[in-house]
Amino acid sequence: MKPKRATQRPAGAQSAPLSNGSPKTSAAPSSERAASGARRPSDAHEHDIVTTAAGSGRLKIFVDLVRAAGLTELLRSPGPFTVFAPTDRAFDRIPQRDMDALMADSSRLAEVLGHHVVSGRVKAPRPEMPRMATPINGANLTLISRTDEYHVNEARLVRTNIRASNGVIHAIDKLLVLA
Repeated sequence: MKPKRATQRPAGAQSAPLSNGSPKTSAAPSSERAASGARRPSDAHEHDIVTTAAGSGRLKIFVDLVRAAGLTELLRSPGPFTVFAPTDRAFDRIPQRDMDALMADSSRLAEVLGHHVVSGRVKAPRPEMPRMATPINGANLTLISRTDEYHVNEARLVRTNIRASNGVIHAIDKLLVLA
């Protein structure tokens, strides 16, 4: 099987519209929005987790694998979800034979990726006070605050709070190991 890296998509995967994951701001002054009491559509996070991740520029392999594992529908549902998404660099560190084996087994792929998805919102831990989160697959995740950075298990959060209409994405520097 050919390598599945950022420049290649698994067979059958389709491109998604791009979004940078950041909220759009309205031209109307905030006092005007407050006076009307309504949020304008441009103030909302318009894209779901899959579309937001696809547009981030650093999570293309993760999105391709989500599609190959059949998790697209789940991550486009209302949520909310907290997703700890390995970056393209994180996937590039995995030996090619391991990536090939993972791609060849869609149920195992869904299981591994499910370990990166938490149903609900996960609050950041406070220093010296770890927080636990239960992913949709696998053992609990431990979130830790260390000197000016956050970790989930042994992975470092390299970009936090990428907001989507149905949750939030935190980009991490390695794959979470299923326990």
